[in-house]
Amino acid sequence: MLLALVAAMTIANGEFLERSVTVDQVAHVYRVWIPPDYTTSRRWPAVLFLHGSGERGSDGLKPTQVGLGPALLAGVAGAGAIVVFPQCPENEHWVGPARNIAMAALDAVEKEFSIDRRRVALTGISMGGAGAWVLAAEHPDRWSAAAPICGWVVRPRKLTSIPDNKLPWLG
Repeated sequence: MLLALVAAMTIANGEFLERSVTVDQVAHVYRVWIPPDYTTSRRWPAVLFLHGSGERGSDGLKPTQVGLGPALLAGVAGAGAIVVFPQCPENEHWVGPARNIAMAALDAVEKEFSIDRRRVALTGISMGGAGAWVLAAEHPDRWSAAAPICGWVVRPRKLTSIPDNKLPWLG
């Protein structure tokens, strides 16, 4: 009942809401940015934001404290979208099984809030940028835009004959 009330109300200043999603029988806390003036009377764009390695954990807060999160709180970044902030567990990477946590969080947000599924963007920084590349490749029809930032990539199989010193970004 409370979730329905939150989804139906207008939020004046924008805020982070705590949510949880279960993946492989483990609960994972994440945050959702709800923009100012959110209302269910229209469909909103969404952004899936993948944090870097320094924000891994299980508190659900660290991902909101670097990159896009502080910019949203300060009003510096445009807040015309719902932003999903999943958290990668310690000692894992977004390019591994943790990416299922990110997708499960996005799926849950799309069910709970009024999202325009034709306008869902993907971004991430550093380790999150690497995860954004992987999710963009795995789910190419899911995103209206993808903007990995400082994300590394694994050498494509077709380039295995090129020595590492000729591809310094793969080191």
